[in-house]
Amino acid sequence: MYIWYYSQDYFHIFTPPMKLRTGYKGFILAAFTCLFILFSFSAKAQYVSPKVKLEAAENTISKLSEAIKERDKVIHDQKYLLEKKDREILTVQNSVKRLEINTAKMKEASKHQDSFLNVFLLAALLALVAVAILFVTLKDKKSLFKKLEEKTAIINKGAEDLQQKNKEVTDSIKYARKIQDVMLPTINEMKAKLPKSFVFYKPKDIVSGDFFWITEVNQKVFFATADCTGHGVPGALMSMLGISRLNEIVNEKDILSPAKILNELKSSIINSLSKTESGAGMQDGMDISLFCYDKRKMKLTYAAANNGIYIIREDKIISLEADKQPVGTSPREHMPFKESSFDLMESDLIVTYTDGFADQFGGPKGKKFKYKQLQQLLMEVKNKPVSVIPELMNRVFLKWKGKLEQVDDVLIVGVRI
Repeated sequence: MYIWYYSQDYFHIFTPPMKLRTGYKGFILAAFTCLFILFSFSAKAQYVSPKVKLEAAENTISKLSEAIKERDKVIHDQKYLLEKKDREILTVQNSVKRLEINTAKMKEASKHQDSFLNVFLLAALLALVAVAILFVTLKDKKSLFKKLEEKTAIINKGAEDLQQKNKEVTDSIKYARKIQDVMLPTINEMKAKLPKSFVFYKPKDIVSGDFFWITEVNQKVFFATADCTGHGVPGALMSMLGISRLNEIVNEKDILSPAKILNELKSSIINSLSKTESGAGMQDGMDISLFCYDKRKMKLTYAAANNGIYIIREDKIISLEADKQPVGTSPREHMPFKESSFDLMESDLIVTYTDGFADQFGGPKGKKFKYKQLQQLLMEVKNKPVSVIPELMNRVFLKWKGKLEQVDDVLIVGVRI
């Protein structure tokens, strides 16, 4: 840098012994130096022309401008370097962020890979266990299947044997039904002794515990309607015992009093039951109504055990009461039966019955039919021909029962005088 200064008579260019520093600080130093020289020599200068002063000022300004430009260039270069450094720092920061993100992703992926690996290993282990179980199961299954086939064969054989025995039992019961039917009076026998009579007979099973019996001695018709203890085979056996004993008492022993007949029948049944251990102490026997109809005298003599007798005369029902004890074992078995008589009129309808019809469940509420409705039914059919009465009663019974099971044997017998 060069500096003009003034001597006594002219300007001299002074070159400092050392080069001034450039840049912002150099500029400030040069400016202060120029001002110092100007003021220092102004007092000593005698005269300087305006032209010289102007040239000196322009030269100084030019130098200052160059210094300013050089300063600006340095500032610009420094700014560029700073911006470059900032960009480099930002780039590094972005790289660090991307590296952190990638690292996090890699860690997450590693976790997923570990989880997937764990799941895969667990699945593989379960698959191995399943294969092992399947292998053992298949092995056991063959053994079980073989055992099952053997047991099935045994069961089928047992079922066939049971079916065969069932068939044999059923055939035996059907044969017993034939025997029971033989012992019961036929329609022709009934019509021969009691021409205007009907029988509504509906067993619950193949054989029945209800029975009716008839015989005639010296124009006296003896008729009984009985309900034995139980139904099915036990009841049927008791009924055949009752029929056999009645034939013996009346036709062989010639006992013709209804009360004496029942007393003899009770003693015979008790003696028969006492011969078996299974019968001891059981209240077995039958409820029975027995009457003797004297055709010549139009007289009815009767005795009854639990089951009474109805006499339907015109528009009313006369109920002949029964003794409150069965023919068989009971707390009152030592008491004799009572005998009563009743004068009959033409067109009277004698009705004997068991409890099967009255005890049948059915109707809209599933209740018992009961004796009141039975009496109403008898009043409705009393004037019908005796040949159609059983069918009319069967229709009423089936309608009342509906889909319910029949609970007991049913027997109703009517004799029109």
